[in-house]
Amino acid sequence: MSLLAGLAIFGFLIASLARVMTALNLRRLPRTPSGDASAVVDDEQLSVAVPARNEAANIEACVRSVLAGGLRNVRVYVYDDQSDDETPAIVERLCAGDPRVRLVPTQPMPAGWCGKQHACWRLAQAAMTDDAADGWMLFIDADVRIEPKGLRRTLAHARELDADNRLGLLSTFPRQVTRSLGEALLVTSIFFILLSYLPFGRMRRTLDPAASAAC
Repeated sequence: MSLLAGLAIFGFLIASLARVMTALNLRRLPRTPSGDASAVVDDEQLSVAVPARNEAANIEACVRSVLAGGLRNVRVYVYDDQSDDETPAIVERLCAGDPRVRLVPTQPMPAGWCGKQHACWRLAQAAMTDDAADGWMLFIDADVRIEPKGLRRTLAHARELDADNRLGLLSTFPRQVTRSLGEALLVTSIFFILLSYLPFGRMRRTLDPAASAAC
């Protein structure tokens, strides 16, 4: 057998393994409920945490999409991660217009931290000091847009899965919006990696970081 033939067989086996893993994972990936099923979340408290650095082009649309989600008890926390554009000014204007929006004060980043992780930690601390400590926290990026029923559907699914109060984390797969061939090939690769190489069954049975992922 030639080297080229051996490499071709090896590549075929790897691709076949990924295809089998994807098929198994798709069977384990439930869709969030829709319609009247989401009405059960009217009393849920939700804190939406948005780390933002130079997101002047995105932050207002992101925050407004959350506020338009129809939840009675929702708050939006934005952490300005040392932006040098109009991000903080835009958030301050949103705060002045709606008490559900909070701008979390920027703090120096301690040694050993990464920027986004530090921002998310500060957001979590801010939410937990408010009376939202017993509710859910949703971490999203500033370029995310929440569809009208998105928050209600996600909370309804979380409540359904958390019947025995053991659910610590729920990760959803958002729809990726791509506007070019390059984006379509690159941005969606995260789904290929998760579906093809992360065994969902093992992920749900272990606390091993190597078998963990969140979106």
